[in-house]
Amino acid sequence: MRSKLFNAIYQVLQFDNQSIYVTITLSLIQMFQLIYLAFALKTSYLWKNSYLTQIITQFLSYFTILLHIVNTDFSIFLAFLYFFFSIVLLTIMLLFLVGILDKDAPIILIKVLCYLLKFLLTIGYFPLMQIFFGYLACYEKDGIQVMVYLDSQVCWTFEYSIHAIFAILSLILSQGLISIVSLICYQSKKTQLNTFSQRTGRPYSFYHYCILINIMTYQLLETPQYVSVILIVFLVNSYLLFYLVKSTQPFHNKNIQTLWVIITALNFWTSLMLTFAAILEGYYFRKSLYAWLIGIPFLTIIIIREPSEQVDLFAANIHPHESGDHIIQLCEYLLNMIQNAHNDQYIQLELDAYIEVHKHACPRQDCVLKARKQTEKKKSTRQGNQILLDVINQIFFYGIKSFPTDIHLRLHYAYFLIDYLKLKQLALTELQQAEQTNVSFDFSFIIFRFKKIIEEELQQQQQESSIHLDVSNEMTFLTQSKQLMNMVERTALLFIDFWSQLQEEMPDTGKLLYLGIKIQQFSQIVEDQWKRIKKLNQKHKKLYLLMGKYYKYVWNDEIKSQQMFDIEKNNKNSEFKGLYIMDEMGNSFQAILVCQTEGEQLGIIQSINKAACSLLGYTKTDLIGRHLNILQPEMYSKWHTTIMTRFLENSDLNQIQQNKEQGCKVIFVKNKAHYLIQCTLQVKIIQTQNQEIYLMAQLIQDVQFKPYCYILCQSNGQIENINSMCIKVLGIDNKIIEMKRLNINDLFPNFMDVKEDYQTRQGEKLIYTPSQKLSKDLDFIKYSSENIQLDLHEQTVFNCQVTEIQFHSLACENIENRVFGYIVRLDQIKPQQNGLQIVKKQLQQQLWFKFIPQNTYCLEKANITDTFDNSIKFDSSIIWESAQKQSEDTVTQEQIKQQEEIKGLAQGIRTVRLLRDKIVDIDDQQQEEEEEDSQNNQIIQAYQDDLDEEQSVLQLNQNYSSKSLIETDIKQSLLPSINKKLQIVINIILLIITICIFTEYFLDHKLNEDLQLSIPYLRQNNERVAIFLLIQSVIQDLKFLNYGFLPLQQKLTNDTFTQIQRNNFQINLAQIEELELNLSLAEVTFIQEYEFYEKQFKSLNVQMKNFYGDLQNYTLSETLQQLISVAIKLNNSDLTEYNDKNALLFYFEYNSYNSLALAQHISQDYYYYNIVSRTSLLDSSVNIFLIITSFFAFLLFLVQLCYFYQVYHNKLEIIQLFLDIKENQIKLIYNNCELFLTDLQIGDDDLISETEEKPVEKSDDAAVLNFRPKRRKHKDSSKEFQNQLLISFLLNLLIFLYFLYLHFQVEIVVQQIQQILPVLNVTSSAESFNRFADNALRQFIYDPNYLIYNKNGIDKVRQLTIELYDIDSEIHKLHTETWDLLEDSYKSAFFSIFINNPCSIIATVESSITEDVCDSFYGGIMQNGLSIGITKFVEDLRQTLQNFENLNVSSKNNFTMTNDTDLNSRMNLLNTIPMTSMRRMQKIFIRACYRYLISILEQAILDHFDQTDILRLAIFLCINILLLIGVTFVWIPIQIKNNQDILNTRLLILMIPLEQILRIKSIKNYLRNKIYH
Repeated sequence: MRSKLFNAIYQVLQFDNQSIYVTITLSLIQMFQLIYLAFALKTSYLWKNSYLTQIITQFLSYFTILLHIVNTDFSIFLAFLYFFFSIVLLTIMLLFLVGILDKDAPIILIKVLCYLLKFLLTIGYFPLMQIFFGYLACYEKDGIQVMVYLDSQVCWTFEYSIHAIFAILSLILSQGLISIVSLICYQSKKTQLNTFSQRTGRPYSFYHYCILINIMTYQLLETPQYVSVILIVFLVNSYLLFYLVKSTQPFHNKNIQTLWVIITALNFWTSLMLTFAAILEGYYFRKSLYAWLIGIPFLTIIIIREPSEQVDLFAANIHPHESGDHIIQLCEYLLNMIQNAHNDQYIQLELDAYIEVHKHACPRQDCVLKARKQTEKKKSTRQGNQILLDVINQIFFYGIKSFPTDIHLRLHYAYFLIDYLKLKQLALTELQQAEQTNVSFDFSFIIFRFKKIIEEELQQQQQESSIHLDVSNEMTFLTQSKQLMNMVERTALLFIDFWSQLQEEMPDTGKLLYLGIKIQQFSQIVEDQWKRIKKLNQKHKKLYLLMGKYYKYVWNDEIKSQQMFDIEKNNKNSEFKGLYIMDEMGNSFQAILVCQTEGEQLGIIQSINKAACSLLGYTKTDLIGRHLNILQPEMYSKWHTTIMTRFLENSDLNQIQQNKEQGCKVIFVKNKAHYLIQCTLQVKIIQTQNQEIYLMAQLIQDVQFKPYCYILCQSNGQIENINSMCIKVLGIDNKIIEMKRLNINDLFPNFMDVKEDYQTRQGEKLIYTPSQKLSKDLDFIKYSSENIQLDLHEQTVFNCQVTEIQFHSLACENIENRVFGYIVRLDQIKPQQNGLQIVKKQLQQQLWFKFIPQNTYCLEKANITDTFDNSIKFDSSIIWESAQKQSEDTVTQEQIKQQEEIKGLAQGIRTVRLLRDKIVDIDDQQQEEEEEDSQNNQIIQAYQDDLDEEQSVLQLNQNYSSKSLIETDIKQSLLPSINKKLQIVINIILLIITICIFTEYFLDHKLNEDLQLSIPYLRQNNERVAIFLLIQSVIQDLKFLNYGFLPLQQKLTNDTFTQIQRNNFQINLAQIEELELNLSLAEVTFIQEYEFYEKQFKSLNVQMKNFYGDLQNYTLSETLQQLISVAIKLNNSDLTEYNDKNALLFYFEYNSYNSLALAQHISQDYYYYNIVSRTSLLDSSVNIFLIITSFFAFLLFLVQLCYFYQVYHNKLEIIQLFLDIKENQIKLIYNNCELFLTDLQIGDDDLISETEEKPVEKSDDAAVLNFRPKRRKHKDSSKEFQNQLLISFLLNLLIFLYFLYLHFQVEIVVQQIQQILPVLNVTSSAESFNRFADNALRQFIYDPNYLIYNKNGIDKVRQLTIELYDIDSEIHKLHTETWDLLEDSYKSAFFSIFINNPCSIIATVESSITEDVCDSFYGGIMQNGLSIGITKFVEDLRQTLQNFENLNVSSKNNFTMTNDTDLNSRMNLLNTIPMTSMRRMQKIFIRACYRYLISILEQAILDHFDQTDILRLAIFLCINILLLIGVTFVWIPIQIKNNQDILNTRLLILMIPLEQILRIKSIKNYLRNKIYH
């Protein structure tokens, strides 16, 4: 995991380029986020200035998220919570994926990961922590814990707890991710592309910890109880952060460092003033907030104007360094001074003084300054810089010796070597040495990253000027060689273990497979290390001998080993050839250079003679290993490598070698003093015996009899180089050119405008007048150049010729300006003078000028990048001299012998058969026995098949004549098709299971929603019936009021009874219209089992009877609409119209007592079984998905079982091939490995003696005839197959358990719903039963002949009385049976209503009833609970019916209401206190109690559904996360590993000697069937 993380961050940092503007913007936002907590909700009151605090808080809130979602909605809060959680999870997944893919990772993924990490590490971290901790922040409100930012949400409920678990998980994941990434995800080396580069990531990591601690303290602690703790945490964290940023100075960029010091200082200032305000505001000080505002600009100005940190250079020379940080500080200070020295003269003087002091104060005898000549008095700026770099290098070098365990010091030394000295090999060595110490996590990544960067650059760059051979090459070569020998030794030990295990009586194939995989891993490391060493261009005899013996005696590869030995011999020959060439070069009086032409070494100087050193002013050490570009002007060097590469690619070497000398090419070279020298170039080709090509360049300096001045300038006139003659003739030298950056127009005004006039063969006259601005420099040259006499006049006349510089070989390049520059040649024209004396004087004064470079010049770093000059328009060409050409068509004796053997295998083969006890040729027998043609044809076909097989074997032997061919075929071989098909099937099944998981969740979520919506329909249907009956009661009372039959009611209500009934009528009509609308829009679903109730409901015909006796059928919906319309009309009519002669009143009363009463049972069943059907549908859905996924999970397990077995069988099949090798051959290979290991350990350079080599085996008939002996017994102790199978089993078990859990969860929910549904039904319908009994009794007393339920009234009323007892007992029975399933809230409500005093509840439900009225009702009967009230209600109903039957009318309240004595007696039964109380009981108290109880029960059921949905959502998220992790982190890596293991295991065949591979039939069959096809 660590290596994958390092790989991912390494890829991300390649795209991490952050400009100064982006950095400043992000930093300012982070500053506002830091300050925000001091003005947030919990702490803003401490400032005691609400107006100004509110303005500041409003401004700072724009940089946060939490304040914008305060008290909005719980779903919005959850959306932000899971949004940030998904960002963190996505970042982790991308980190892992990019880490696995490494270089193969798509750029889009890396960039997305880069932006995500940048967001989380900068402006995203603060709101992320705010959301997570904000969700967990709670406080007590009215005795209940609620969320701080959402006070409508109660904390630590079931739903809240589920999301809180995810919030805590998100906190752990995000903080772990940020803590790790912030330590390593930054540019540790100073770079201009990323202004946010840091010296160390620890201060920035501490910044994230400060935010974490501050937010955690602020969110989880309540104020004002713990405000002191919050202030202390704020103050301590802000101070530590400020101190850490100020002292360590983590940022390389000075502006960003200053900005972050200001940010942390303002954060500390804010925390300090907040604490000051909390303690002293209002007591000893006022307006602390204004003091805070005033202090901000002053604090900012102080930090900005603070002088930069200075280093006492004098003390640094005198006193020893105290620590590695002191050395780093000194060296960085010196490097900054070097960069600023060209702009500030005083800095340059200070550096010169430091050099002089260091020269005398340095106690080391080998100091770089003491090693230089003491006669140096004048140094150029660049020379001084080089001296300083050498001094800094020396300081670092001896500092590491003093502090060898200081990793930070080693890293900075590596940066210095990379950036300033361009010594990447030495930097790589330093990083490798640093890696050997006890390295922390962040430093280990930095070492890993820069090692990888350097290694990739060394492998991919084409030896530009920044790469040259240096002293570190030898050190690196020795280090790499040592590592190679160690890895070769470890690989040989693994080979010995492998062959030793194979010699066991019963070899363990599992252990052999494990060893084989390890051998492949280590051998790949050996090959990579060997390639690295070869890229160093080191032809070391011992290494080629070592690798030759390694291939021969360990890998049994004769051909590859012979190649190594041949290369070693050729190296000797090439060295001898090189000695001959060097001898020829050394004896030549002409300057000669030899350069390489192959690959990355193109243009590197291989050798140089003394004449070239004398001409150019360099020593051999200066040039060998450097690029040719160091000798060329920069204008040419830019394109040199490109032109040389193109020339070598497009040239025919054989044709070039046959060409004869045709001429020479005139070029300009640059000597050590950077002056131009005009030379003639002649090139030869040198070809060594090992086919290596070198170019030998011969430079012949032109002899000029006139003082020509050459000026090389760019196309814009900028002067690049001059020759030494310009010093005498023009009075300018290279120092003036470099310092003044002269343009040719400065010497010759408006020259570039008229340059075309001088581009002729004859040239034109040009007058030179030294300008005033050069007078100071000219005087300096006059008086400082002791050996040079300047020939300057006020005006000098020259003949000027201008030549364009063009590169014709770059014609195909997309270059805008084809003219790269100009060569200006100046030929001084002196005035004509007569007389012999003048001529003689001229002859006496005619001396050759030869520029002698001063010994004070030192080697500087050159930009080595480019090309031969082929642009100057001279008539010239290149001569090529060829070396002897060797024939490439020779073959070795071994190859000839092998070909003869192949040709001879098929000779002399005859096809015979046994016929009639004779062995005869088939051809002869065919002629003699024509009747047996069919049999003979079969024989011929059989033998022809054998011949074809033999031919295929011969073809296989020809194709596999060397192990390299076998290796190539194996690497290019395809994986077994069955493996690919099984992988595809597994991935498809995983996709199907994932689709099933998502489909099941969303489908069941929809079914759950439908079920939740169906539950209120049952209650609404029963409530609709109850309201119809309530309207029936109102109409009945209004009719009796119209007849004057209710004098007691009028008396008890103070004659307001009529108005009360009118109001109730209006309210009930509005309620029933709303209920009817809801039920008409209800979506109802029935399964086949309950379709009867649907058909019964839809086919229901309600027979309605009107006043005239006419009957008409309606559906239930139409019936209800009819009755509602009638009720509306009655409500709008006068009281006098409420009589028995009113057709509307008759229509409503009669049909509500009969037709509607009979139909409401069908309606109740309809909505009841709708809920039952939906529960069954939900249960069936889960069961179906359980069966489907169980099938696919089992199928997945079987396919994975086949896949893992097939993979293991493929690997085991190769291991079993080794069991067919003979024991004596195994022993011989084992002995060779032991001998090689012994030879390697004792360090013997000689090859293993011939006596120790394997003897030639005698041919075995079994081997010749490809006879396969019986394979040895073996055992298998490998657990790989079992482990992978266990992982597969666990993954499938997880999927199965998920659906099994869903099955049991839904089963439980369905059972609970089906058990509670009768409780809901009976309880919600109890109100209507009681009301209908009361209304029916009154109607029966008023009219004993009235039909109820289309039956005799007395019988139905008696039945209703009995049913009321049954309903009451049924309610208590059902509650007893389902008591454990009921919620505590419902249990409490049930006790409060049925057992305790429900008056407080009734008063809250019925606004017309007070608690006192309820307590005093009917003698305080309600104080004992509704159960007693219901019992009293039913008993009074029964007693009234009995009085009616016995005509027992109480003398008390005996009203005379009509002349009909019988009717008057019956009506007096209704005007008794029990009957009046019964009416109020059913219309007010029973209704209020049951409706409150039903609302609690229904809400409890819906809450239970919500909790189940939340739990299912949590389980759904968990299973998807686990499945995603399992697929991404387990299954995909297993596939990649298995595919790679199969290929690696196939490569184990290369361990077997080639002759054994071609001899053993099983191996040949495997190669032919599995590889060769």
